[in-house]
Amino acid sequence: MNNLEFELLNGYLEQLSLKTQNTINELQLVKRHIDGFKSQLTKRDISEQTRANIPEQKLSIEQTQTRSKQPSDLIRIKEVISMTGLSRSSIYTYKNKGEFPSPIQLSSRSVAWVRVDVEQWILGKINNR
Repeated sequence: MNNLEFELLNGYLEQLSLKTQNTINELQLVKRHIDGFKSQLTKRDISEQTRANIPEQKLSIEQTQTRSKQPSDLIRIKEVISMTGLSRSSIYTYKNKGEFPSPIQLSSRSVAWVRVDVEQWILGKINNR
């Protein structure tokens, strides 16, 4: 194996490792959300009839990966807003205070966030409540 082949293979394996770690983090986040909802449901007085009307979702890996992300570890502001539930101005206010991950400058007018940083921020908020 020559040097170029080694570098290409090494780069591919590093990307695969990052994608796998992102998937694991996403699934852990989903699990924490589910556990939180279950705990809130058990705390509330919900009749059995109401519980029977809640559809049971069967998640598969194919359903969680609804679209291909290129590159998979960078997300734009719309996805950050969707993930956090914060407004654009709140995200930038928290970022300026140092309370939210900073984006990466992609070009002179384009930024993106590292998915894992945003997910860790969300997990920190969940764990600190």
